[in-house]
Amino acid sequence: MTSQTRHYIDLADVLGLQFVCKGCGTSVDVRLEKLAQLPTNCPNCPRLWMAKPRGGDMQDRGADFHLLLTDFLARFQSIRAVMNSEVGPIRDFCLTLEIAGPNPIKVP
Repeated sequence: MTSQTRHYIDLADVLGLQFVCKGCGTSVDVRLEKLAQLPTNCPNCPRLWMAKPRGGDMQDRGADFHLLLTDFLARFQSIRAVMNSEVGPIRDFCLTLEIAGPNPIKVP
């Protein structure tokens, strides 16, 4: 017999993001409400994590990622708000995210 455990979280349980520097291991926590304050570099060492977009210059992959992440978080918050509304057909189901089991984060 095979046994399997799965882990799910409700969208309302997602409070923020944690950025961990691959250079020095410093972590920065960002609450979902603070979308405009995404860290672009490590506060402890000189590593650049992502660049903020400048005047439509989309050649920079760091700027591309900053825009993608900002857009993802805004859409995530919109979905969460709709799911938390008290009216409408959306209330006829629950949406959760499947996550990996409890394993420690490995930072090289």
